[in-house]
Amino acid sequence: ERPNKVFFKSLADECEVPGLDKKSLLEYLYDVAPEEQKTKWTEGIKSIYQWLGGGHGSHAHPLALKLLVDVAQGYGETPLEVKERHRGDIDQRIEEKLLGDLYLNVLNKNEQYFLQILSLYREPIPHDHIDQIESKLNISGGWEGLDRRCLLSASPDHSIYYLHGFIADWIKAKQLGITTEEFSMHTNADTTHTQFLHSVIAGCWLKQLSGSRRATNLNISRALESFYHLTEADEIDKIRNIAIKLLTGREEWAQKRIDSIYQHQLKSKAPIAKQRQTLEFAIALNPKESKYYRFLGEAWRKEEGKNSQKALKYFRKALELKPDDPKYLTNLGNSLLAQGTQGVKEFLPLLESFEQGYPEAIDDYVLAIKFKSLDFVDPIKASKLRMEKIRNSNNAVFYNDEASARLASGDVNGAQMINDLAVKNNAIDNYSDAIKSNVVEKNDPGKASKIRMEIIQKGTTNIAYYVDEAKARLASGDVSGAQMIIDLAEKNNCVNDYTEAIQIEIHAKKDPELASEERMKKIRNHSLHSIFYIEEARFKLDAGDSNGALEILELADQNGCIDNELEKTWGTVLKNLDPYKALKLRQDKIKNRTKHIIFYTQEAQARLTANDIRGANEILDIAEQNGCSNEYTDSIRAKVLEKEDPAKASEIRMKEILNGTKNNTFYADEALFKLKAGDKNSALQVLNLAEQNGCSDDYTQNLKNKIIST
Repeated sequence: ERPNKVFFKSLADECEVPGLDKKSLLEYLYDVAPEEQKTKWTEGIKSIYQWLGGGHGSHAHPLALKLLVDVAQGYGETPLEVKERHRGDIDQRIEEKLLGDLYLNVLNKNEQYFLQILSLYREPIPHDHIDQIESKLNISGGWEGLDRRCLLSASPDHSIYYLHGFIADWIKAKQLGITTEEFSMHTNADTTHTQFLHSVIAGCWLKQLSGSRRATNLNISRALESFYHLTEADEIDKIRNIAIKLLTGREEWAQKRIDSIYQHQLKSKAPIAKQRQTLEFAIALNPKESKYYRFLGEAWRKEEGKNSQKALKYFRKALELKPDDPKYLTNLGNSLLAQGTQGVKEFLPLLESFEQGYPEAIDDYVLAIKFKSLDFVDPIKASKLRMEKIRNSNNAVFYNDEASARLASGDVNGAQMINDLAVKNNAIDNYSDAIKSNVVEKNDPGKASKIRMEIIQKGTTNIAYYVDEAKARLASGDVSGAQMIIDLAEKNNCVNDYTEAIQIEIHAKKDPELASEERMKKIRNHSLHSIFYIEEARFKLDAGDSNGALEILELADQNGCIDNELEKTWGTVLKNLDPYKALKLRQDKIKNRTKHIIFYTQEAQARLTANDIRGANEILDIAEQNGCSNEYTDSIRAKVLEKEDPAKASEIRMKEILNGTKNNTFYADEALFKLKAGDKNSALQVLNLAEQNGCSDDYTQNLKNKIIST
């Protein structure tokens, strides 16, 4: 507690040590870290510093830091890992050692009340809110008590105040019963009480707006804070009127004004965050205008990547308001497609209902997404439907997607044929040359590079050319050439997470540890781009750190980053884990209804290997119940059936093979089945089909060679 200012009078100078600065915090963590984990313990220093109260001119709270370190040492993990995974344990320690006694036995009722309302602020607390809060809650002296006990920190000019993050978290969790940060969810506390506090905060923000009719960034920011707290207070009906009053009080003019502000921001290339604020305000003004939800979804997609959950949320709302517009359905379709198998399983039935109810919403681009979705569940059907469109259309999207699909399956000649058809039918767009170069790359890398460079030197703004060329140069060992391409991309304003990922891989050739730090920075900032998680997990696997690779993939899950490439990486990591740990992880994930199919397939396969037929079937049934079945689970189902009814299993496999499945497990298992039955000719026919369908691998090729040689 800070002593009274008159206590020492002129006998001493007052000197307050608020805590550790960032440099001191870094040095402390390095000193107390286990010898073999010195570098790891200093990872995420910015996040730890801010949570402990640092940043904004404040310092890290020493006792909270000591409790964080104690928990980290107890778990044998780093402070950042503990902060992200074991927040409940830290809260318990903080309650036992720091806040519990202080809050319950030292602070008076007014001070407790004041601390509760301050914990609900999302932004720093303006100094002119303090008197309003004391007046509205009738809690005089509360502020002085908290300030005297150093529970708040201030900016250098004392215009804004900050509550330590760990204190705010503890108050919300333990005293207000709020269990999530983005939207308040109450568990065991009085919801009405918390809503009242939010209402008071909203009033403070609105007081700062009173009399102002200027839609400045500061006023829009204040308005959005008031809208947030009004929403939490269940006073949503007030939001629209407030938004209109801020913009002169005339509804129609206000809507036009905010629209013109957004258009100006677009033309002037204002930061995405500012554009988002304006769009959120526009939605408050006109909550039934679909275009603002669409634009807001697109803004989040630019900021967080194609699989952004926030973008998905706004695209859903936009389509709900305007279900007959193909652009809205396209946006939602692409967003769901980016979620992988689970998104596809949602999109296809949704599209079927739109084909019946809103046929005008179905255009070529929606159909292209439909066919790409079918690539996940029935690639043969997808290809047939695309080829039907190709025969009757010159829309480049169908040619590009079909060529890409064939290239991905290893059918280079088929992809080249589609490219030739595109040229013949004049079905060319900005992406056609990029796909053409990828096809040529397989047979003539030099020619492919020449195609890309001709387009790059013309100053193209299509990022795909820069990414493909830089990747090709990096793969051939031409690090300086790859760097030159990335520099050109930056010069031509063609930079995104993919070019940044390549830049990191360029750094990795010279300094792998630096590249790892750069990827970790992206991961700690909750990136939704899977490439950073995949590359970092591979880096740790190559270093023999399978547990570290697992932690990276768990962070991908926590950050909501899921796609097919990550699914493959999960499979690789699971195979490299200690068998007992892998078993426990699979069972825990399945118990928690994971959407990662790899856990079901590997657990079912493990049970099958142990001859536990019933157990394997049980896992496959759970996968189906959880919407996690695909052709890989089907192939294991056939293996299970092989134990009980070999002929029936063969029938299932042959059905998949004749439908052109790309899963080579069906071909290998069926060929082996026919070999055991002494039918070499039929086995060869199956392996030949594998080649024709572009899914032959070393195993099936060796098996074929063995049959021929005998």
